[in-house]
Amino acid sequence: MQNPHFLPDGPNKPIFHKNLDVFIYKFPYTHDDNTLLIDNMPYKNMFNNMYNVIFLESFNSICGEDQHLLGSIFPYFKNLHLSKYDVHTFVEHNPFGKIRCID
Repeated sequence: MQNPHFLPDGPNKPIFHKNLDVFIYKFPYTHDDNTLLIDNMPYKNMFNNMYNVIFLESFNSICGEDQHLLGSIFPYFKNLHLSKYDVHTFVEHNPFGKIRCID
């Protein structure tokens, strides 16, 4: 979903919002209790439940080999998979990555 507003760092850089409801509508076996979005920009997910999204730092290939995937993200997903809780409850009690600020 495109928003007519623009980022302050450029007049031609539109803001896009990711809406989980659109995804769930197109894929009927998914719902917000079993779907986790991953992004690096919290503003893109401002319309989603705060416990359906985790925010990661952007990968910088200049810094060398990325160990974040195997060292942090994979164990987090494994724990989520083995958990008896739904996505909301797990993410609420196991925050990961950047924190989403709500104004």
